[in-house]
Amino acid sequence: MLKPDSPIGQFLSRVYDLLMLSILFLVFSLPVVTLGIASIALYEMVYAVREGRDGIIFKDYFMAFRRNIRKGFGLLAVYAVAVLLCGGIAGALILLKFDVRLSFLIPIAVLGGLVCWVEALAGRYEQKLTVTVRNAYLIGLRNLTLTLLLALLRFGPIALIWLLPEDFLRWYLFGLMFFIPAGSAFGIAALVLRTLRRQYPDQSD
Repeated sequence: MLKPDSPIGQFLSRVYDLLMLSILFLVFSLPVVTLGIASIALYEMVYAVREGRDGIIFKDYFMAFRRNIRKGFGLLAVYAVAVLLCGGIAGALILLKFDVRLSFLIPIAVLGGLVCWVEALAGRYEQKLTVTVRNAYLIGLRNLTLTLLLALLRFGPIALIWLLPEDFLRWYLFGLMFFIPAGSAFGIAALVLRTLRRQYPDQSD
């Protein structure tokens, strides 16, 4: 029999946890206005899974959701500002007659990466969202290459929808819905924690 504490057992347990978190995130973000709350709760739980904390996934996620209602609505405002900035950048590029498709990519990736920093830090630290946004901005620009990588982890799987062959798309959409939300958050959390522990060893925990 497969032992729970074996490497394979631990791996399968983590995959199951991430699957449940992806489903919970999708369900709790369905009203759209709760997307920010669901995102912060997702990151809280991803950190718990990474650190092997005991708990019940559904119960703990629901508690994290309730705990972050105010902060989550603030994060929704951050999303709105990011979208408006993207629109402003696109409009400026059109007026300046640049190739929007190429010129648009880098600033949008930077904005997306900074949003990833905000989500990851909001799910890790109990602090005002304004402080989190400031810290995300400073740390994200200081680690610009990593910021672009976070954007790729977060938005790259979604962009693949337009590149994959139609025969494969159905299975990919299944994975996108049930594994990618928590899976990408898991990867982003790992990179964020490693960076914080390397650059801010006295404050990262």
